[in-house]
Amino acid sequence: MRQIKSWKQHPVIHWVEVTDTDSGKIVGAAEWEIRREVSPSDEPMKPINAYWHIEGSEEKVFAEKLLMNLRGFMKERMIRPHIELEQLVVHPDHRRRGVGRLLISWGIQKSDELRLETCVESVPFGVPIYENCGFGNLECLNPDMATSNPSEKWKEYMADDLRVFFMWRPVGHDCRAGEDGLLA
Repeated sequence: MRQIKSWKQHPVIHWVEVTDTDSGKIVGAAEWEIRREVSPSDEPMKPINAYWHIEGSEEKVFAEKLLMNLRGFMKERMIRPHIELEQLVVHPDHRRRGVGRLLISWGIQKSDELRLETCVESVPFGVPIYENCGFGNLECLNPDMATSNPSEKWKEYMADDLRVFFMWRPVGHDCRAGEDGLLA
């Protein structure tokens, strides 16, 4: 229920859901954050507490380091007001049926209405999905997860593809190759 708590504390956060009309069950949801004011990129970042992991666990330390990498990456790039897709989930039984596209379309329509840019951090398999929705791939982050004397578990975490892609859509139109600074 941390999402509900966050939603109530932050009026700039908007949860959107898609419901299966036959079953009445939620089959997908997205969290969009409208950031009309952006902190200066040189402002120190507050530490992230990955409270969903066990205190003192290696998973928690890894998650916090990874999330700080991502936060810094986005903070340096999104220096203007924007709307950011924070989370998107679709039930496995409803994937490839347009649910994700509906959730993404909501944010795009809202950003165009408010005259704001739109962005999302994407894992590798999500890049084509966002590109099909009008986002451009501007940059890739390979997070620095190096640590002295990494354990076997840490090495196992690092063996995953941790790349994150900065997907962006300008105000009012889909990203255009050759015009909007896209990666080749």
